Amino acid sequence: MRVGAILLAAAATAACTPLDAQEPNVNDRVTIPQSTVFDIRSEAADADFQIWVATPVPGMMPLAPGARHVLYVLDANLFFGTAVEMTRVMIALYRELPPTIVVGIAYDTSVGSVQAELRARDFTPTVDAGFEAMAQAWPDAPAPTLPQGRRLGRGQSS
Repeated sequence: MRVGAILLAAAATAACTPLDAQEPNVNDRVTIPQSTVFDIRSEAADADFQIWVATPVPGMMPLAPGARHVLYVLDANLFFGTAVEMTRVMIALYRELPPTIVVGIAYDTSVGSVQAELRARDFTPTVDAGFEAMAQAWPDAPAPTLPQGRRLGRGQSS
């Protein structure tokens, strides 16, 4: 009984420790099993990207042989892990999807403000000076990393 009380006290103490009091370790990485990262250079976009690929995993039953479906995920820095785990659960536990490979298109940075800037560049079809001025006037906004004239409007088909 005494061991249980000690474990309960330790768990309660850990649960009450503020997150900002803990030192983050940027070298700690969480990986998704059966996934791979490829670095690529897009000449059309004149930019570097990462391609994240996760293959389906068998559940209680082996995966059916044959062709695989593919789900492409933009904003992979934000949504890849969610998409992978959702498809894997839907395949392995409930057979709601056929075996599916998840391919994410990601930015080669973990800095959120840089990802947002690159996303604005890649997802906007035209340049909007008002939007760019508004983004620069945002309180505590970091200085842009992209040069003027290359921050918006690169999402055009070529």
